[in-house]
Amino acid sequence: MKKEINSSNETINKNQKVTASAILEKDMGTSIRGENSMPSVRIKWNGYAFNEIKLPNGKNIVIDPYYHNVDNKYILDKTKTAADIVDGCDYVLFTHTHFDHSQDFPYILKKYPRVPVVMPESAIRSFNYVYEIMSSNYNVQGVSHNDKLEFPDFTLETFLGKHTTRKTISKDPKTISIYFNKDGQFDPFMFEFFETGTILLNYKITTKEGFTILIWGGQVPSEYRKYNYLGTNPDLMFYQMAANNLGDGATLNTGNRENPVATMLGDFIASVNPKAAVPYHQEKFSMSDLNSIAEQCAERGNLKGTTTSFVSPETHKWYLFAKDSSNNVTVTSVEK
Repeated sequence: MKKEINSSNETINKNQKVTASAILEKDMGTSIRGENSMPSVRIKWNGYAFNEIKLPNGKNIVIDPYYHNVDNKYILDKTKTAADIVDGCDYVLFTHTHFDHSQDFPYILKKYPRVPVVMPESAIRSFNYVYEIMSSNYNVQGVSHNDKLEFPDFTLETFLGKHTTRKTISKDPKTISIYFNKDGQFDPFMFEFFETGTILLNYKITTKEGFTILIWGGQVPSEYRKYNYLGTNPDLMFYQMAANNLGDGATLNTGNRENPVATMLGDFIASVNPKAAVPYHQEKFSMSDLNSIAEQCAERGNLKGTTTSFVSPETHKWYLFAKDSSNNVTVTSVEK
């Protein structure tokens, strides 16, 4: 009977439905796999929503690069940029274009000037304005809802999501300093940058080997397009760790980061039924809280009859997700 070891060194029976924070104890020193090996990907979380997905052929997908001069316990060296951190950059995906998802893009573009870049189409104009670039000077691919891009290394499908909602809303945007230019004046293009930055896209990646990944960054209470995800059974799911997604689902914005309850989030993940799941945009939580949320989600999945393995990755560390001939996904911490 095969067993897995989680991050607290507890043994988890593979036949049990609750498999929270499951990580195999075996370390692998290489990512080289033959044609007949299992479909797989490697992922690395670099803090905030900044992730890397390494494909079996070595190509690297960079998601929401944000690192330089960022003060957060999960940022190991803020003097570096995302371009310094990534293990190559063959594609860039922006779920949306707010600064905490895109700030390091100029560093990426300087080092990788021909990299294909995917972002919401309606955000391109204000994105270019803020970063002082033109669409003709980089390989930008604007996408919208239910779009599909067939890259040489994977297929990308897009689904319009819902950005998290603020608790306090100002009636006059002209009084909000983040919309001001360097002269302290209201800048309509900066306002447009933040407004179009709320246009959020969720992504489904299907590798050439048949491994599927869902990157879901929305908020459960206002997710009215659940039909895009229900029962899709991706091999790996990134789930948004917004406070709005915590709670029992009775009211909007009931999330409590100090004492997180994952009933609503766990039920949504169970409805998607991924084989493995990892948090996304989780920088505001401690590792103990992330593990607690994962365990709660696994318990909700148990009640719903699903068997998702939940993993809470450590920052700047690679994890291998591999699918066997029975379509089960195993998780292993690996060397670079």
